[in-house]
Formats: sequence, C-alpha cells, structure tokens
Amino acid sequence: MNKTKGCLIANFATVPLVVPVGLHKAFPEEIRGELMSLSAFIDEIKKLYW
Repeated sequence: MNKTKGCLIANFATVPLVVPVGLHKAFPEEIRGELMSLSAFIDEIKKLYW
C-alpha cells in the first residue's frame, strides 16, 4: 500500500489541480484538460455553500 504521511495516494485522485488560467500553458499538454481555473473552482464552492 502506497502511503504519504498516512494518506493513500489514491485519495489525491479526486483533488482538483487549481491553476490560474494564465499558467495553464506552463503544464504539459497531456494534463491541461484536468486543470481547473481558479474562477471555476470558486464557482463550484459557491454552488456547494450558497
């Protein structure tokens, strides 16, 4: 079992990678589709709590 300070590595699979839109091009093209902009993240949080 792979562990990182008591957490399974698989637990991180559901954590969004929030990156400002201006920095998306700095990431490899293969993962850009998985990136979330800060504004999209804020919108998701608002939906959960407002």
